[in-house]
Amino acid sequence: MARITVEDCLKVIPNKYKLVILASQRASELFSGIAKRVEGNDTNAVTALREIAQEKVEPSKLEDKLINSYRQLAQTPVEVAPDEEIASELDAIKREIEGFTQEEPTEQLLEDSGFEVKE
Repeated sequence: MARITVEDCLKVIPNKYKLVILASQRASELFSGIAKRVEGNDTNAVTALREIAQEKVEPSKLEDKLINSYRQLAQTPVEVAPDEEIASELDAIKREIEGFTQEEPTEQLLEDSGFEVKE
C-alpha cells in the first residue's frame, strides 16, 4: 500500500488547518461505525487521510456535518441547578459564615481550627 502524505491531502484541501479538522471529523465518523471507503487495516486517522487524498469523501459534506454537530451541541440545554446534596452543603456553609463574628478572638478561632497557639 502506498504511503499517505500530507502533501497528497493538501492537493484536495489546501488549508492544513482545515485538513486537520475535516480529517478529525471523518476519523470520528469511522470510529462511530460508518463504513470505510478505502481498503486497509489502518487506524481511523490514517484511513480518513487516505479517503481525503483519494477523494473518496467530499470535504464540503464533511464540513457541513461538522458545523451541524457544533450547532447541536450549542442548542443542548445545560442544567445549572445544583442537586440537593450540594444545595444543603452550601446552606451549611452560609449558616457557618453568618455565625462568624469579628469579635471572637483570633487565638480562639485558631484553636477551634486545630492550630496550636504559642505565646
